Order: sequence, then structure tokens, then C-alpha cells
Amino acid sequence: MKRFTIALALMLAAPAAAQQVVRLPAQDRLLGGRITTVFGVGTAEGRSWEMLSNAEAAVFDRADNLYVLDRGNARVLVFDRAGRFVRQLGKKGGGPGELEVPVGLTVLGDGSVAVLDLAHQNVTLFGADGRFRRTVAWQPQWGMPEREIAAEPRGGVVAMLRPGLFPGTRRPPGAAQTRTLSRVSLAGAGAAETLIPVPDNAVTESRVENGGGERRVNFRMMGPPEFAPVTRWGVLPGGGVALTHTQLYTVKVLDARGRVVRLLQRPVPVRRATERDRERARRQVRERMQSGRGMIVITRGGPGGGGAPPPISREQIEQRVRELRFADTVRTIQGMIVTPSGRLWVERTPAAIGDDGPIDILTPEGRYLGTLRGTPLPAAVSATGRAAYFLRDENEVERVVVRQLPAGWY
Repeated sequence: MKRFTIALALMLAAPAAAQQVVRLPAQDRLLGGRITTVFGVGTAEGRSWEMLSNAEAAVFDRADNLYVLDRGNARVLVFDRAGRFVRQLGKKGGGPGELEVPVGLTVLGDGSVAVLDLAHQNVTLFGADGRFRRTVAWQPQWGMPEREIAAEPRGGVVAMLRPGLFPGTRRPPGAAQTRTLSRVSLAGAGAAETLIPVPDNAVTESRVENGGGERRVNFRMMGPPEFAPVTRWGVLPGGGVALTHTQLYTVKVLDARGRVVRLLQRPVPVRRATERDRERARRQVRERMQSGRGMIVITRGGPGGGGAPPPISREQIEQRVRELRFADTVRTIQGMIVTPSGRLWVERTPAAIGDDGPIDILTPEGRYLGTLRGTPLPAAVSATGRAAYFLRDENEVERVVVRQLPAGWY
């Protein structure tokens, strides 16, 4: 019995022992180089494809064509590497190839385009030629997907899933708040495979209303406290994943089977939140709610399912601001993307809440390449160093600007 106990203990300890901990240097090494603008799209008035509404995701294909998810207009806009409009994928509606509340976008290895639609609860697939191919229904038992999806080498996508949000799949009372980073196959009827569970301190409510022959599902998300850790992840070229979700500066590197093989850590101090931090956060929430950025209303089961967010009154905005919760300390990481070559762009939380933070460029093996200052974190980077940025001017007019990065950054 003693031998069995010792052997079991060694087996349980083996995965943890296999994790390599890489200590990154404490001192920043600033990277030099000049970013140049290639083209921009977006205007207050113009042709249909020039006017954006809550554009929230972008991705490049291997030919540097840019795909922009224009969520408010329920479509994907495609531009070539010179910035010329190529085509539109999808339009608002409930028919084949039509979209209602698209929130996630990626280009698969064969050049086809996958669009995640929360209202339709499916993934719509378009060919590289822009033609509608088919849809894959999102199964309730997989969990409610968050907005981001990313292609993975075997042809499916990776997504962060929240269990218990679809009707009939409520989380049991007292169950731990946990999400799963999962690989979702798009072959046939689809299938979901958990890579790693991730703690969740957000509060989500779902409510089903029936009336007038229409079934309506409302979701209300009360996110984690301001300054608390945010979860950021990206798929690596070999099918692994880089993931960060703690208050400390730690990036987990997972292999293609979901095993944590490496921890990248940097000695960035965690600081206590101040009243100035809290006031800046309140101002950000006000501005975001006034503009309608990030707001989603999902309806299902009746005519006109899905729709634009209803107007928000000043009283509602101030009520939301009063309800804000704050963590005692400020997270060290506020953003991260993974480039096609596998480099990690890790954005640290700045000293002034709301500003762009310094960006550390790392390799998944743990090499620290340097730090960028004075530039925002892009939404996407191409294999040739094109970077897409979402910007708004003083009149809240949306633009997508593509810039060329210096060699060595990507």
C-alpha cells in the first residue's frame, strides 16, 4: 500500500514538475523602428462599406487581405492589401449566409471564413471566394461562447466557453464559476473538446420571457470588478495556446493537447488602486455606454430575433456607474495578441487607467525581445507585419487603420 501511495503521488506531481518557469528580465529594453500607415477605411458619410458600426474584430489572410467584422451592420467587409474594397460577406437576416449578432471572426487554414453569431447560435462558413458554404449549430451543452474565436491548425476554432447560460443548461446552485478554453471542430455537426478550465469571476444572468407568441432570451453580463484580471489568449502556430488570466504578470503556454508546458513570468509589481484610478474607470464606462460600444442585445425565437441595443438614458448610465465594483489592486496585464509567427504581444496596464500600456514582445519559448511604448495594441497582425487598429475620432467616427510594422517586431 505504501508503494502505491508513493507512486500515485509521483504521478500527480509529474505535470506540475514538467512546467518550465521562465523568469523574464525586470528592466525594459525599448525597441526602435518606425510604424508607417498603409491605408485606412471608415467615414461618417460615404458608400455603404465605408460606414462602420461597432466594428470589433479583424483578421488577415495569408495574402494580407483584411477581414473586418462590422457587427452593428451584421456583415464582414473584405479589403485587399492595397485597401481596395473586395466584397461583403453576409447581411442582416435569418436566412442562409445571413447574420444577426456576429461577434467572432477568423480565417481558417484553407482560406474559408468562420463567423460566430450569438443570436443565431451558430458558426457561418464562407468560402475563400466569399460564397456561403454552410452553418454549424452551436450546441448548448458546449457553453455560451465569448466573442473571440481563433483558427487552429486542424481546421476548427478555439473559443472560451461559459457553461450554464443557454436555456435548459443552467449552472447548478453553488457550482464554481468556471469557463473552459476549448477546441471546437467544425466538421459535420461539430464537437467541443476542453483544453483547460479558466476561473471566472464575472456574474452572468439569463432570463427567458414568453409573450405574444414570442420567446425571448435575455443575457445580462456583470463583468468582473474593475482592475481585476482579464483573460487574454491566442493560438500558437503548432496548435498550442498562450493564455493569461491572473493579477500577476504570468503567461501560460499550452501545447496542442492543452497541457501547460511553460510559465512566462515578469517581476512587474502589483499596485493598489487609487481613487484617481476608480474615477478614470467610471469615466471610461460612461463614455463607452454613451457611444453604445460593446453592447449586445440577443433575442431568439420570434420575428426580428436579435437587434440593436435600445437607447440608454442618462439615469441608466449613472446607475451602472454606481454599481461598479473595484478590485483592491490593479492587474498587471490588460491585453495580449499572438502573431502568425507565434510572437506574443503583451500589453501591460499603464499607470494612468485608460491610456495605452507598454507592450512587451516575447516568444513562446520565453525570449524577451523588447518593449514598445507610445503605440496601442493592434487588433490583428499579418505574417508580413501588417497591423490593424480600431480607432475613433473626436466625433466617434469609426476607422480601421492598417500600418506596417518594422522588421523584427512580428
